[in-house]
Order: sequence, then C-alpha cells, then structure tokens
Amino acid sequence: MLKTAVFILITMYIHTYAHSYSYIYTIMHLFISSYMLQTGNILTTLELSRRLTHQNSHVTCNCMSPGFIPTTGLFREFNFFLVNIFIFVMKYMLNVTVTEEEGGKRLVYMITDRELNGKSGMYYGKTKKIDDGGDSTIGDIRLFGPILPSIEARDLKQGELLWNLTEQLIDTELNDR
Repeated sequence: MLKTAVFILITMYIHTYAHSYSYIYTIMHLFISSYMLQTGNILTTLELSRRLTHQNSHVTCNCMSPGFIPTTGLFREFNFFLVNIFIFVMKYMLNVTVTEEEGGKRLVYMITDRELNGKSGMYYGKTKKIDDGGDSTIGDIRLFGPILPSIEARDLKQGELLWNLTEQLIDTELNDR
C-alpha cells in the first residue's frame, strides 16, 4: 500500500527564447522570462505543499533546479559561434554548468532519497562547491540541497493569489467548452 507520494516540480534557468530580435534583446528576454517562470513554479509548488500539509497529506512536494545543463540542445536555434562562447564562459569561467548525468542524479535524489520523506515546501539546487582534493576521476563535487529562493518566490500571499487565479482560469476554460 502506498503510504507516501512525491511531487517534484523541475525548474530551469532558461525556459524559452524569442525569435527575430537582436541577440541582446533575446538574452534579456531569456533571463527575464526564466526568472518569472521559475518564480511562478516555486510559488505554485510552495502553495501546493502548504495546501497538502493543511490536509494532512503524505505527499512530499518540493521544487528543484537540476542546474544549467548546456548540452541539452536548448540553444540549437542560436548562432553556433555565440552559443559556444556563452557556454565556454558559463562552464570554464563562471563554473555554473552541470552535466546531464549530474542533473539526472539530482532528480533521482529528489525522488528516491528517504531523508526527504515528509520534507515539503522546499526549493533544491546547487548549494556550494567544494574541492575533492584533486582526484581527476571525480573532479569537483557540486553539492545539492535546500536553498532559499528569491524573496518574490517566498511570498505566501502571491502564491495563494497565483493558485486562485489559475483555478479561475481553468474553471473559465472548462465552462467555455
């Protein structure tokens, strides 16, 4: 018999992109859209967690960012040269990228780790980087755990408002059919 369930909303750093504008506008649009979408995802997850907790549910409800994974083809529509410069800067100069394997391991952790049972309403992502002592087979270790989202994403009133507006939109759409 299932005693617990897990709900994980995966957010990304960049979700969408604009066509037919300058690269500067497109990059600005990417980050603004990403921030707004990620904030909405976190607000929704925290509100769902709050509602499930209020109902004494056994569902674990969290939100996670697997990290910036540049090898997924996200930038396939952009100029090849500029994309490679961007990835080089993000990977080697700012050290903010993760591999597909590492992103996948983070998702598996969120789903399977028993320590997370009953821990709801959290946002997980890269917490900090530590050196493993130079073992070239391991490389650096990127720790993953609960992190504090932006002030906007923690606004309980905005989360409830977003939830209620979403319910209204769904009801309107269903009633118009």
